[in-house]
Amino acid sequence: MTIAFAPNCSLLVSNTAGNVQTLPDVRVGGKERVWVEKILLTGQAPSVQTMIARLPFGSVPLSFDISIDTSLSGSTLAIGDLNNASRFSAAGTYTSTNATTNAINVATKGLPLTTVYDYLGATTKGYEDVLITTAVSSLPATGTMIVVTKYIDYGA
Repeated sequence: MTIAFAPNCSLLVSNTAGNVQTLPDVRVGGKERVWVEKILLTGQAPSVQTMIARLPFGSVPLSFDISIDTSLSGSTLAIGDLNNASRFSAAGTYTSTNATTNAINVATKGLPLTTVYDYLGATTKGYEDVLITTAVSSLPATGTMIVVTKYIDYGA
């Protein structure tokens, strides 16, 4: 039988410098944090960006859970920042009401934020302002959208 090692486990078994069973602090020991936003749907127009979270530099995004009580019909939502509107999730439609959809790209889930942008596009603030971008058509005139952002914070 062959044993394969995932990246973090590979670091554990190949570490022979005295800390054989430890990983760097940026891989273990962080605290899971949750940011919750309740957004009232008011017919937000296409290209409107709504800030939904502020994540610290170095934190690790885990999920963006979207729940709606009104179908968004043909509207799409992308999750990203001012530099890249779909950094965390490509534009998608949300039509299932009272259900939660986890919207995060596999390419960004679980990776530390090493480049961050605030809502004005500055990279010097030390945090990432996460934005939802509306596209294709306006959001419904009434209803509610809940966005739960989960991430690991390795800071204090």
